[in-house]
Amino acid sequence: MMLEVNLAPIEKRYVFANMWIAYAHEISQYQNDLPSIHGMMGDTDDHYKPETVMAEWWEHPGKAFPYLITVDNRPAGFALVASPPLVDGDADKELVEFFLFHLYRNKGIGKRAALQVFDKHRGSWQLSVLNKHSSALGFWKNVLTSYAKDLKQSPKTLDGMKLTEFVLETPQSSYS
Repeated sequence: MMLEVNLAPIEKRYVFANMWIAYAHEISQYQNDLPSIHGMMGDTDDHYKPETVMAEWWEHPGKAFPYLITVDNRPAGFALVASPPLVDGDADKELVEFFLFHLYRNKGIGKRAALQVFDKHRGSWQLSVLNKHSSALGFWKNVLTSYAKDLKQSPKTLDGMKLTEFVLETPQSSYS
């Protein structure tokens, strides 16, 4: 399988919007979200416009980085990365969201994709994982302990949800 992780041009925004539906549905089980009046998960009822879904990721060049993960030239997932001032914390980068379709999980693809994203932006990183999402928490602990130097994890609460926040420094040389 040929894995690629590339910064996506705005013309590919619709691919992210399509995948966001699957992502929002998946994480809704851990957040107790209800669908909006538009039948969307993770959407506000009164502000939904299909043409603006995910658009903010292309409005901040050099600060927001929407990575498209493909396997054999087909969309497999995405990674959304932010840098200051869009980061809430002291890190150089934040992995805001990371998603991989179930078909591609448990095959090493997620780990390889995540490491490629980290390697694209050397320095300090942070990411938070819902504690209820035990498979995601296990995935990130596995990936980060084998990759990062100076890995720190601490409990965090956001909007009443319990999370684990990871803070790490990328190694000097590439993992992949």
